This record gives sequence, C-alpha cells and structure tokens, in this order.
Amino acid sequence: MILFGQQVMQTLIIFIHLGLLKLFLGGTEVDYQLVNDPPQSSTNEWSGLIGDTFRYLQGAPWIPLTPILSFALVMFAVALMMEGYIRAASGYSYYGQKFKKNLDTSGKPVKNNVNKADFVRVKS
Repeated sequence: MILFGQQVMQTLIIFIHLGLLKLFLGGTEVDYQLVNDPPQSSTNEWSGLIGDTFRYLQGAPWIPLTPILSFALVMFAVALMMEGYIRAASGYSYYGQKFKKNLDTSGKPVKNNVNKADFVRVKS
C-alpha cells in the first residue's frame, strides 16, 4: 500500500510536468492555419488545463491555479492516506491507543472516577 501511494504521487508529479511542457496525455490539437494557435489539450484533463492556461498566470492567476491546487489537494489526500495506513499497520495509531486505554481486559469501557485528591489547590 505504501509503494502504491508513492507511485500515485510520482505519477501526479509527472502529469504536472508533462502539462507544463505541453505534452498532453489525451492528445494535442494543433491548428496549422494562417495564425499559429498554441497547442491545446483535446481531453482537457488537469495537466492539459495547466499547460493550456499557464500563460494566463499574470493576468488571471485563478485560471491556472485551480488545476494546480486540485493536484495539490489530491497529493495531500494521498499523503494522509499513506500516513494513516502506516500508523494503523504499525500500531502507533493515536486513536487506537486512546480507545485501548479506556477499555478493560474484557473489552468493556472503564468509568473514570474523579476523587478530590486528584485536584490540587493553587494559592493565588
């Protein structure tokens, strides 16, 4: 699972770079008429949107930054899933330890009794 997550992250990074180089995954539409239009992605995937709209970064930065932030969110989600799997598989899960501490040996919840001795009076 960890290796799969790492491969997904690397694939997403490659897609971003291919989009910046205008090497589109779904195909490229090139117009060879009198006015040379820049190459465009035929499938409009995220990497194609980054490559197509990167020239608008100065004038309208929200256009290319939207697919860039989408890639970043997906990469962050994959990183969190990998971290969660590592913690669950190794037994160092915060939530697992928290709930195990509140269970007795039979698996029933333990009631926490509060005594007056647990509190200390502070002079002010």
